[in-house]
Amino acid sequence: MRDAVKRLRGYVEEAGRDPESVGMEARLDVARVPSEEWIAQTEAWRTLGATHISVNTMNAGLHSPQEHVETIRRYKEALGE
Repeated sequence: MRDAVKRLRGYVEEAGRDPESVGMEARLDVARVPSEEWIAQTEAWRTLGATHISVNTMNAGLHSPQEHVETIRRYKEALGE
C-alpha cells in the first residue's frame, strides 16, 4: 500500500499539485477483512492519508438489504462514530 500511495503522490506533484489537496479513497472489503480488523485497517489507511473509505459488503454472505445496512452500521459503531 505504501508504495502505491507514494507513487500516487509523486504523480500529483509531477502534475504541479500539492498532494495534500488531493483526496484519497480507501476500500474496506468486509468479505476479506474480519470485523476484528476493521479498526486497524481503517487506521492504516488514515495513516497513509486516506480522506474517505468505502465499505464494500458484496460477496460477504449477506442475504438481504437490511443485512448490508446492519454490517455498515456495525462498522460505524466499531469506529465509535
